[in-house]
Amino acid sequence: MRLVSHKAVYWDHFFFFIYFNDLPIFINEHINCYADDSTLGAQGSSLEELGLKLTEDCSSLKKWMDANKFKLNSDKTHVLAVGTSAKLRSSAPACLTVEMDNTVLEQSNKVSEVMLGVHIQNDLKWSCQIQSLSNKLKTRLTAIKKN
Repeated sequence: MRLVSHKAVYWDHFFFFIYFNDLPIFINEHINCYADDSTLGAQGSSLEELGLKLTEDCSSLKKWMDANKFKLNSDKTHVLAVGTSAKLRSSAPACLTVEMDNTVLEQSNKVSEVMLGVHIQNDLKWSCQIQSLSNKLKTRLTAIKKN
């Protein structure tokens, strides 16, 4: 059994934030960071413009990660174009393509991606999240009913 002082835990968090906190300075568009999970975002009038902006930010991110001795895992990276249903239909034949670490990331074919446990749909609706929560609730209620 290993005991760790609560002060040591605070220092770990402190050093992590100092080490990681400069990342947003290197990103031109928008980045959300939560613990070791980051999400890049950009706005544009076309999927082509979005792809160029995100590719540029991915390049900056790669340089930052190399300088700070982090490993970029492009296999765990997903691309999701988000917009109204009408906007998504009007750009339907086009595909959002982003390049990261010499790997082309294609737009996800899925309707939603999970971010921090929440289903984010490309058309900004909540049906996937509601369905997921409903399924979890049914499972848990069934378990309670059996007891």
